[in-house]
Amino acid sequence: MKKYIFNKLKEYSAISSCSGDEKLFGEFLEKDFLGENGELLTNEKIKTRTVLENGNLHYFFLEANPSAKFFFTVHIDRVKNYLNTIKDFNEDILTGQLDNMISIGILRYLFSKGLRFNILFTTKEEVFISWEQIKEIMFLNPKLIPVSLDIDIIKEIYLKDGKFSLRSKDVIGFYKTSLVAKLRKLASANNIEFIDERIGWTAVESGYLHRNTGLRGAHIGLPITEYHTDSEKCNWKTIENAARFIELLIENQDKVFRQKGKSINKKGG
Repeated sequence: MKKYIFNKLKEYSAISSCSGDEKLFGEFLEKDFLGENGELLTNEKIKTRTVLENGNLHYFFLEANPSAKFFFTVHIDRVKNYLNTIKDFNEDILTGQLDNMISIGILRYLFSKGLRFNILFTTKEEVFISWEQIKEIMFLNPKLIPVSLDIDIIKEIYLKDGKFSLRSKDVIGFYKTSLVAKLRKLASANNIEFIDERIGWTAVESGYLHRNTGLRGAHIGLPITEYHTDSEKCNWKTIENAARFIELLIENQDKVFRQKGKSINKKGG
């Protein structure tokens, strides 16, 4: 898993993708997930939705599991025009510009294992407006709830713990309380530790979605240090634990996302 994700991040890091100029990277990701000639679109009847705005990519939605209860949101824009930042391979720590290529790398690894799930590749997250794209997908797919996969910011002393986060809120807004409780229950039942919510912080798409619309989702966080530099650091144990948890989430989604008597993406907890 390590070498697969590492090599993917080296590929991703070679492609510029600043906010508002994500089209090239988006086109690369479409081929990376679906095949050079879109083979999976035919072979597995996967659906996609690509929306452009003034000639630039607005978002790319990959629907690989039409019966899914949720979709991942991962932003493909990055701060500054850092390129080829993934440092030499290290067994313990992954170093480079990771926000948010690391999340895409994890999902690509799980996709390579044959798992099928839905992903919204968003743009302009670093300028705080990607929540509009999430809102549109929720409008088009009323039964789906968004789960952000993005980074958290922690002090280096906590990096060695190798835990990911399942927060109930961020510095921007609140997440869906009942869903967060189920995510934590799933992790605990499988002996997967998550970080104490009081450690570190984050500001991600689920928070902006709640602040601007009242809609709530959830967030799976990958704690890093050296935030918004070309030398961000993440513990490989964190990545492994997050990948294991996400796989469990995909396999147990019917139980985790079960809601009685109401649409799953209604406002509130």
